Amino acid sequence: MTSRARSTRTFTVEQVAATWLASYRSANTRDAYRRDLEAFTVWCSGRGVTPLACSPRHLSSYRDAKETAGASAATVNRHLSSLRAFFDAAMEMKMMLSTPRTI
Repeated sequence: MTSRARSTRTFTVEQVAATWLASYRSANTRDAYRRDLEAFTVWCSGRGVTPLACSPRHLSSYRDAKETAGASAATVNRHLSSLRAFFDAAMEMKMMLSTPRTI
């Protein structure tokens, strides 16, 4: 019996983000979503995790950190909405096996 190795292509967060952001017409939307993803990426980096491998627990902790830092409910919700859209795009691109959908 022989086994076939599955070929996988690894993408960086930046590559996935560039493809995802290019799908939006509005420059304002792209800029806001880019800032939200960058903030989450920095937060993840400080915890040794990549956004493409985060868990629901990471997202809950991120939400809590934003709230503790004084972000308004509207700001927190926008950040989480941006991340949902990013994770959906990563799933469509087959860069994630599942999306941390507790947000």
